[in-house]
Amino acid sequence: MNKNTDIEHRLNIIKEAYTTDAIGLSSVIKKGFLQEAINDFNTYSDYIQNKHKRNNKKLLKSIFKSSDFLDPGKNIDKLRKMFHYAHIAACCELFKDWSLTEKKLTEEGIKDIIKTAFNKISDEKLHTLETRVHISDTIRTCQILRLLGIFNKKSESIRQISLAAGPGTRDIQGLHATPKLTSTQNIQLNTHAIKFNNHYTDPELVILIDNSPEYKDLYSRLNNQSPESILALNEDSNDAFEKLPKILSKNKWKPINVIAGFRIDHRMIPDISDFFSRLVPILDDISDLIITIGAGHTLDEFIGRKKVINDLYLYLKKQNLEPKIITLHSGNTPEEQRSKPYFGYSPYTTYEILYCKLIKKKLKRPY
Repeated sequence: MNKNTDIEHRLNIIKEAYTTDAIGLSSVIKKGFLQEAINDFNTYSDYIQNKHKRNNKKLLKSIFKSSDFLDPGKNIDKLRKMFHYAHIAACCELFKDWSLTEKKLTEEGIKDIIKTAFNKISDEKLHTLETRVHISDTIRTCQILRLLGIFNKKSESIRQISLAAGPGTRDIQGLHATPKLTSTQNIQLNTHAIKFNNHYTDPELVILIDNSPEYKDLYSRLNNQSPESILALNEDSNDAFEKLPKILSKNKWKPINVIAGFRIDHRMIPDISDFFSRLVPILDDISDLIITIGAGHTLDEFIGRKKVINDLYLYLKKQNLEPKIITLHSGNTPEEQRSKPYFGYSPYTTYEILYCKLIKKKLKRPY
């Protein structure tokens, strides 16, 4: 594939990702959620902490009363608003700084805007839009957990390790985004414009881990140019875990309280017991584990990713913890499941989320 063909291919799949989420957004708006969403998203942090939190305990108990597995498609009456809001949150990144009139927030209207946005696009702009697709998917994942009320840590108190972190945008931005919608009125034209935006809060600490050689230079720049609260380790996770106790101690950093792995490769955790044993020395007494999977490049990879999520669940269950799996696809067979994500476009979207509140004393000690 030559360079021009490669750019054209990337352009088409990123445009498809935008179009898929835009159609989802127009569907949400068609269901009448827009005005309520504008009110709630104008002060989203307050909404999560107050109104939503008050209404959440009873709902959570009902959802998880008989199973640790949640399929929103099978609980749609209880969860419709929650998952619509998670998708709107993702679109606040996807369409960040875009101002769309209500008339344009239809399926055809948004398609026209996307067509214009992707016309004669530079490689740099294409990269920016692709990055937004990745971040928006992570925002949707994290807001699902926040809207469910099972992940409650404020970003400024988060000390995280991010596995298979890639360029780090999902972990530094997506995990710490606060979505915002505002509406402005043009009296002369008798229209309302909806503006999408995101505010990012810096975490207390984020440690990126990825052993891919392509990130060597980027991680070096991050370590040299970023604030002291960011450390990027371009090495195998086992090697990183080995040295992290000394690094935390040397820098007087507190123990880790969030472990994130967004759209992981299942081969990165070949031994689950060993994985947690290596984590224990650097964990806080209570921490949040968030692991997600994507489609993989092949069906076999997708099956492998689903297996590692299930194996993690079974291991954590044996440790007397309470892991949850949130399924974001329909279908019965792996082939059907891989082709039917609830949100987003297959190459970029999340298919399953594993969440667990880790209690350090319940995890196996290192050997």
